[in-house]
Amino acid sequence: HHHHHHHRRRRRRQEPPKNLIELTHLNEPSLIKSLKERYDSGKVYTFCGKILIALNPFCEMKDLYSKSTMMRYWSQVDANSSDNESSNIEPHVYAIAHEAFSSMIRAFDDCSNNDNEIQIDQSILVSGESGAGKTVTTKIVMQYLATLSEKSAATSENKISTSSSTSSSSSSSQRGSRSMEQQVLQSNPVLESFGNARTIRNDNSSRFGKFIEIQFHKSGCLMGASINTYLLEKVRLIRQADGERNYHIFYELLKGLGVREKRQLGLQGLGVHDFRITACSDTIDRRDNVKDEDTYKALRHAMRTVGFSADEQVEILQVTCGLLHM
Repeated sequence: HHHHHHHRRRRRRQEPPKNLIELTHLNEPSLIKSLKERYDSGKVYTFCGKILIALNPFCEMKDLYSKSTMMRYWSQVDANSSDNESSNIEPHVYAIAHEAFSSMIRAFDDCSNNDNEIQIDQSILVSGESGAGKTVTTKIVMQYLATLSEKSAATSENKISTSSSTSSSSSSSQRGSRSMEQQVLQSNPVLESFGNARTIRNDNSSRFGKFIEIQFHKSGCLMGASINTYLLEKVRLIRQADGERNYHIFYELLKGLGVREKRQLGLQGLGVHDFRITACSDTIDRRDNVKDEDTYKALRHAMRTVGFSADEQVEILQVTCGLLHM
């Protein structure tokens, strides 16, 4: 008994496991304690079986999402079996995204070998409380999948260009798929301007749910995407709680539009304080150091990339500016 006790004490001083499944006692206190210890040492990701637990670091973690980090997951996961539990892979959103991607590719390969119906579709569910980091995590997943798609495109382009003497056709198809990845990623700024707002708990809170479907070719290239949105919080348009803002778009327009555009849209000389729907909660800025002028520029760039014509953009902004007068 004494020996057992001693062993437990030694175990406690070890650092917590990357996968909580390995805990001697998988109960709430030990789970929370492990997560806290990892968080305090700068590790925001921890596996619990196949599930990834992510804690919001509330700061930029640049190298955590760098190209070199991505490459570690390509090489590591390809070398390993797809089994997170057994491998000593660092917990990361990339591990989850890669697992989904490689399962899909494997299923494609199996399908071509025999015609049985094999389930190719993969899904990733991102859930958590307000301000936990769902929006950002979803963008990290999309960025990783888009990068894998570009990587697949490059590999298949190499095959094409070596086997065919004409390279003009392959370069145009490559450009096409490149912009497809960008289109998918640039849907985010558009959705966020019109659907996100500052709340008490989160300065960029999505006030709607979304389901994103990304389609891939069996080569691993991204073919397209569709996004469904659910249950937009419409009441926010006319009323916000103290310390909360209306949807970003109104502040972006009032702060980001040039003088000429403002005149065209009937907003000359007017600002955030001049409209009830943007001034009633006495909250007009963001605490997260994001400037509405910058997100406005990003929005216009994204609208172009996603494929809104110049006329459509103007019409959308006209309707939005009309709402300000409510």
